[in-house]
Amino acid sequence: MNFLNVVRNWMYALMRLIDNGKFFIKPQKWWYFIFGLAAFIFPLIVTYLLVDQAIDVFRIGHKVYDSDLGGAIVRDAVEKSSFKDVWRGIVGVIGIILFLIYQYVVAFLFFYFWKSRIKNLDSHVKVGDNIVALPLMAHSVKCMGEVLGVYIGLIPPVAGIFLYIFFLLTGEYDFYHDWNFLKYLIVLAVAIVVCFMLAWGIIFLFRVISERITLRPQIANDVRDMGDIHRAAVMQEETENIERS
Repeated sequence: MNFLNVVRNWMYALMRLIDNGKFFIKPQKWWYFIFGLAAFIFPLIVTYLLVDQAIDVFRIGHKVYDSDLGGAIVRDAVEKSSFKDVWRGIVGVIGIILFLIYQYVVAFLFFYFWKSRIKNLDSHVKVGDNIVALPLMAHSVKCMGEVLGVYIGLIPPVAGIFLYIFFLLTGEYDFYHDWNFLKYLIVLAVAIVVCFMLAWGIIFLFRVISERITLRPQIANDVRDMGDIHRAAVMQEETENIERS
Protein backbone atom coordinates (compact mmCIF):
# COMPACT_ATOMS: atom_id res chain seq x y z
CA MET A 1 0.00 0.00 0.00
CA ASN A 2 2.84 2.38 0.86
CA PHE A 3 4.47 1.50 -2.43
CA LEU A 4 1.30 2.47 -4.29
CA ASN A 5 1.20 5.78 -2.41
CA VAL A 6 4.80 6.49 -3.44
CA VAL A 7 3.99 5.72 -7.08
CA ARG A 8 0.85 7.86 -6.93
CA ASN A 9 2.69 10.82 -5.35
CA TRP A 10 5.46 10.53 -7.90
CA MET A 11 2.92 10.48 -10.72
CA TYR A 12 1.14 13.53 -9.30
CA ALA A 13 4.46 15.38 -9.04
CA LEU A 14 5.29 14.48 -12.64
CA MET A 15 1.88 15.67 -13.83
CA ARG A 16 2.38 18.98 -12.00
CA LEU A 17 5.73 19.44 -13.74
CA ILE A 18 4.12 18.76 -17.11
CA ASP A 19 1.13 21.02 -16.43
CA ASN A 20 3.10 24.04 -15.20
CA GLY A 21 5.67 23.76 -18.02
CA LYS A 22 8.80 22.96 -15.98
CA PHE A 23 8.94 19.55 -17.66
CA PHE A 24 9.68 21.35 -20.96
CA ILE A 25 11.48 24.50 -19.81
CA LYS A 26 14.21 22.90 -17.68
CA PRO A 27 15.43 20.41 -20.35
CA GLN A 28 15.54 23.18 -22.95
CA LYS A 29 17.86 25.16 -20.66
CA TRP A 30 20.05 22.09 -20.35
CA TRP A 31 20.13 21.76 -24.15
CA TYR A 32 21.15 25.41 -24.49
CA PHE A 33 24.04 24.83 -22.09
CA ILE A 34 25.10 21.74 -24.07
CA PHE A 35 24.95 23.78 -27.29
CA GLY A 36 27.23 26.34 -25.64
CA LEU A 37 29.77 23.66 -24.82
CA ALA A 38 29.41 22.19 -28.31
CA ALA A 39 30.67 25.50 -29.71
CA PHE A 40 34.17 24.32 -28.79
CA ILE A 41 33.91 21.13 -30.88
CA PHE A 42 34.63 22.86 -34.21
CA PRO A 43 37.73 24.75 -32.92
CA LEU A 44 39.05 21.52 -31.41
CA ILE A 45 38.57 19.68 -34.72
CA VAL A 46 40.23 22.55 -36.60
CA THR A 47 43.09 22.54 -34.10
CA TYR A 48 43.63 18.81 -34.59
CA LEU A 49 43.53 19.05 -38.38
CA LEU A 50 45.81 22.08 -38.56
CA VAL A 51 48.36 20.69 -36.13
CA ASP A 52 48.28 17.34 -37.94
CA GLN A 53 48.69 18.92 -41.38
CA ALA A 54 50.58 22.12 -40.51
CA ILE A 55 53.97 20.99 -41.74
CA ASP A 56 52.45 19.53 -44.91
CA VAL A 57 50.50 22.69 -45.75
CA PHE A 58 53.12 25.23 -44.67
CA ARG A 59 56.21 23.07 -45.08
CA ILE A 60 59.70 24.53 -44.99
CA GLY A 61 61.33 23.53 -48.24
CA HIS A 62 60.20 20.66 -50.41
CA LYS A 63 60.74 17.77 -47.98
CA VAL A 64 57.84 16.91 -45.70
CA TYR A 65 58.38 16.07 -42.06
CA ASP A 66 58.57 12.34 -41.36
CA SER A 67 57.77 11.16 -37.86
CA ASP A 68 60.22 8.22 -38.14
CA LEU A 69 63.23 10.28 -39.15
CA GLY A 70 62.33 13.18 -36.90
CA GLY A 71 64.28 16.41 -36.88
CA ALA A 72 66.87 15.26 -39.42
CA ILE A 73 64.37 15.70 -42.26
CA VAL A 74 63.41 19.16 -41.03
CA ARG A 75 67.02 20.28 -40.65
CA ASP A 76 67.85 19.00 -44.13
CA ALA A 77 64.80 20.82 -45.53
CA VAL A 78 65.83 24.07 -43.84
CA GLU A 79 69.35 23.84 -45.22
CA LYS A 80 68.11 23.27 -48.79
CA SER A 81 65.19 25.67 -48.71
CA SER A 82 65.16 29.16 -50.12
CA PHE A 83 64.36 32.31 -48.19
CA LYS A 84 60.92 32.39 -49.81
CA ASP A 85 60.15 28.89 -48.54
CA VAL A 86 61.29 29.77 -45.03
CA TRP A 87 59.28 33.01 -45.06
CA ARG A 88 56.24 31.14 -46.36
CA GLY A 89 56.51 28.65 -43.51
CA ILE A 90 56.88 31.38 -40.86
CA VAL A 91 53.89 33.33 -42.15
CA GLY A 92 51.87 30.12 -42.36
CA VAL A 93 52.61 29.15 -38.75
CA ILE A 94 51.76 32.66 -37.50
CA GLY A 95 48.54 32.57 -39.54
CA ILE A 96 47.58 29.21 -38.04
CA ILE A 97 48.15 30.47 -34.50
CA LEU A 98 46.12 33.66 -35.07
CA PHE A 99 43.29 31.76 -36.74
CA LEU A 100 43.16 29.24 -33.88
CA ILE A 101 43.01 32.08 -31.36
CA TYR A 102 40.17 33.62 -33.34
CA GLN A 103 38.33 30.27 -33.44
CA TYR A 104 38.43 29.94 -29.66
CA VAL A 105 37.39 33.56 -29.14
CA VAL A 106 34.35 32.91 -31.34
CA ALA A 107 33.65 29.69 -29.41
CA PHE A 108 33.64 31.63 -26.13
CA LEU A 109 31.29 34.20 -27.70
CA PHE A 110 28.86 31.45 -28.72
CA PHE A 111 29.12 29.85 -25.27
CA TYR A 112 28.13 33.12 -23.59
CA PHE A 113 25.47 33.63 -26.24
CA TRP A 114 23.77 30.38 -25.23
CA LYS A 115 24.09 31.30 -21.55
CA SER A 116 22.33 34.59 -22.28
CA ARG A 117 19.61 32.69 -24.17
CA ILE A 118 18.99 30.63 -21.02
CA LYS A 119 18.23 33.83 -19.12
CA ASN A 120 16.19 35.16 -22.03
CA LEU A 121 14.09 31.99 -22.00
CA ASP A 122 12.68 32.93 -18.57
CA SER A 123 11.25 36.15 -19.97
CA HIS A 124 9.99 34.42 -23.11
CA VAL A 125 8.22 31.50 -21.43
CA LYS A 126 7.00 31.55 -17.84
CA VAL A 127 6.25 28.64 -15.56
CA GLY A 128 2.48 28.30 -15.35
CA ASP A 129 1.73 29.67 -18.80
CA ASN A 130 -1.24 28.05 -20.45
CA ILE A 131 0.70 27.42 -23.68
CA VAL A 132 4.36 26.43 -23.34
CA ALA A 133 5.49 24.08 -26.12
CA LEU A 134 5.01 26.46 -29.07
CA PRO A 135 6.80 29.42 -27.41
CA LEU A 136 9.69 27.09 -26.55
CA MET A 137 9.88 25.92 -30.15
CA ALA A 138 9.74 29.52 -31.37
CA HIS A 139 12.56 30.49 -29.01
CA SER A 140 14.69 27.59 -30.28
CA VAL A 141 14.07 28.58 -33.91
CA LYS A 142 15.05 32.18 -33.16
CA CYS A 143 18.24 31.13 -31.36
CA MET A 144 19.27 28.72 -34.12
CA GLY A 145 18.80 31.45 -36.70
CA GLU A 146 20.90 33.87 -34.66
CA VAL A 147 23.70 31.33 -34.24
CA LEU A 148 23.72 30.36 -37.92
CA GLY A 149 23.61 33.99 -39.04
CA VAL A 150 26.38 35.14 -36.71
CA TYR A 151 28.51 32.14 -37.70
CA ILE A 152 28.15 32.90 -41.41
CA GLY A 153 28.81 36.57 -40.77
CA LEU A 154 31.97 35.99 -38.73
CA ILE A 155 33.86 32.83 -39.74
CA PRO A 156 34.10 32.97 -43.58
CA PRO A 157 34.96 36.71 -43.81
CA VAL A 158 37.73 36.49 -41.21
CA ALA A 159 39.08 33.30 -42.79
CA GLY A 160 39.14 35.11 -46.14
CA ILE A 161 41.00 38.05 -44.60
CA PHE A 162 43.60 35.71 -43.08
CA LEU A 163 44.05 33.98 -46.45
CA TYR A 164 44.39 37.30 -48.27
CA ILE A 165 47.05 38.49 -45.80
CA PHE A 166 48.91 35.20 -46.26
CA PHE A 167 48.96 35.68 -50.06
CA LEU A 168 49.91 39.34 -49.55
CA LEU A 169 52.96 38.43 -47.46
CA THR A 170 54.10 35.38 -49.47
CA GLY A 171 53.06 36.25 -53.04
CA GLU A 172 51.52 32.82 -53.61
CA TYR A 173 49.37 32.05 -56.68
CA ASP A 174 50.95 34.92 -58.68
CA PHE A 175 49.47 37.39 -56.20
CA TYR A 176 51.38 40.38 -57.57
CA HIS A 177 51.16 39.37 -61.24
CA ASP A 178 48.76 41.12 -63.60
CA TRP A 179 46.98 43.04 -60.80
CA ASN A 180 45.87 39.79 -59.18
CA PHE A 181 46.14 41.34 -55.72
CA LEU A 182 43.44 43.85 -56.68
CA LYS A 183 41.23 41.15 -58.19
CA TYR A 184 41.55 39.04 -55.06
CA LEU A 185 40.73 42.08 -52.93
CA ILE A 186 37.56 42.78 -54.92
CA VAL A 187 36.51 39.12 -54.64
CA LEU A 188 37.16 39.23 -50.89
CA ALA A 189 35.15 42.43 -50.45
CA VAL A 190 32.21 41.03 -52.43
CA ALA A 191 32.35 37.77 -50.45
CA ILE A 192 32.32 39.67 -47.14
CA VAL A 193 29.33 41.76 -48.21
CA VAL A 194 27.49 38.62 -49.38
CA CYS A 195 28.22 36.88 -46.07
CA PHE A 196 26.93 39.84 -44.06
CA MET A 197 23.78 40.09 -46.19
CA LEU A 198 23.21 36.34 -45.96
CA ALA A 199 23.73 36.43 -42.20
CA TRP A 200 21.21 39.27 -41.80
CA GLY A 201 18.71 37.47 -44.04
CA ILE A 202 18.99 34.22 -42.09
CA ILE A 203 18.53 35.95 -38.72
CA PHE A 204 15.57 37.92 -40.08
CA LEU A 205 13.92 34.86 -41.67
CA PHE A 206 14.26 32.71 -38.56
CA ARG A 207 12.95 35.61 -36.46
CA VAL A 208 9.87 35.87 -38.70
CA ILE A 209 9.25 32.13 -38.38
CA SER A 210 9.72 32.35 -34.62
CA GLU A 211 7.31 35.25 -34.22
CA ARG A 212 4.82 33.49 -36.48
CA ILE A 213 4.93 30.42 -34.25
CA THR A 214 4.63 32.36 -30.99
CA LEU A 215 2.03 34.94 -32.03
CA ARG A 216 -1.15 33.09 -31.08
CA PRO A 217 0.25 31.44 -27.94
CA GLN A 218 1.43 34.85 -26.73
CA ILE A 219 -2.02 36.32 -27.30
CA ALA A 220 -3.61 33.37 -25.47
CA ASN A 221 -1.28 33.73 -22.48
CA ASP A 222 -1.81 37.52 -22.39
CA VAL A 223 -5.59 37.06 -22.49
CA ARG A 224 -5.35 34.56 -19.67
CA ASP A 225 -3.27 37.01 -17.63
CA MET A 226 -5.79 39.77 -18.32
CA GLY A 227 -8.60 37.43 -17.25
CA ASP A 228 -6.78 36.67 -14.00
CA ILE A 229 -6.31 40.38 -13.34
CA HIS A 230 -9.95 41.05 -14.10
CA ARG A 231 -11.15 38.25 -11.81
CA ALA A 232 -8.87 39.45 -9.03
CA ALA A 233 -10.21 42.99 -9.38
CA VAL A 234 -13.82 41.77 -9.37
CA MET A 235 -13.23 39.60 -6.31
CA GLN A 236 -11.62 42.51 -4.47
CA GLU A 237 -14.55 44.77 -5.36
CA GLU A 238 -17.07 42.17 -4.19
CA THR A 239 -15.16 41.72 -0.93
CA GLU A 240 -15.22 45.47 -0.31
CA ASN A 241 -18.96 45.60 -1.02
CA ILE A 242 -19.59 42.76 1.45
CA GLU A 243 -17.54 44.50 4.13
CA ARG A 244 -19.43 47.75 3.64
CA SER A 245 -22.80 46.02 3.87
